[in-house]
Amino acid sequence: LIYEFKDTVEQLKLLFLNQEVEDQIQMIHGQINEMLDLRNLSPEAVFISQIDSRLQLLSHRLFTLEA
Repeated sequence: LIYEFKDTVEQLKLLFLNQEVEDQIQMIHGQINEMLDLRNLSPEAVFISQIDSRLQLLSHRLFTLEA
């Protein structure tokens, strides 16, 4: 029988970090949905432009987290 070293602490840290990323992804999805709802309700081009800028930032962050 060969003893296999397992770094349980490191495995738990990786699991925690993965869960943290998943939580951030869910939060960003929620923010994107809210921004899209606001965009659909907004009659003014100035607000739509600001919302689009925010959506661009959120999309970039989401892409980075999902990579």
